[in-house]
Amino acid sequence: MMFLGTLALLVLFIYISKVVILKAVGINMNLVISNVSLALLTLVLLEVVNLKNPGQIIPKVPFMKLLEDFDVTQLCPECETLKTIRSRHCIVCNKCVERYDHHCPWINNCVGAKNHNWFLLYLTAQYLLLLNSLALTVYSVIVYQSHSTPTEEEMQSFLYHGSWQFNKDYFYSAAGIVIGIVVLFLIPLS
Repeated sequence: MMFLGTLALLVLFIYISKVVILKAVGINMNLVISNVSLALLTLVLLEVVNLKNPGQIIPKVPFMKLLEDFDVTQLCPECETLKTIRSRHCIVCNKCVERYDHHCPWINNCVGAKNHNWFLLYLTAQYLLLLNSLALTVYSVIVYQSHSTPTEEEMQSFLYHGSWQFNKDYFYSAAGIVIGIVVLFLIPLS
């Protein structure tokens, strides 16, 4: 379910920021395609990090045997397993994770030994997408001020949805929404 919500939000964000704003001002579609590709890469990395095992410690020895051989402080009573040096029990996932970093609510998974690099790659792609979206939106606002009427070619385009697309109020509202969302997410990453 989290995947569908994220996908819906991403599609809405792409539609508002790329198709409506950028097409309305006549910006090259290659820029839009590159940004959509970056958005899809981010979505794929989100799903990889979400589904990848973070390094869950699986018990291989019966717990009673572990109690006989090891100190109680070295064992996890919930998972009935031996804890390694940097492992920790996640109360959200209810499992012990090797080299536990944190439980991330955005990916709905722990970040640990086996998915930490993928998580960093996801964050980098997300950061690049936000910066790219911000730059393209600001650029489209600058271009829009000198070009606000549709050409014949734009009217024939499958992306043209009518004169509302070139309405100044609508355009600035959509640009403001995109800039607001981007800034909201960029502030914690800085």
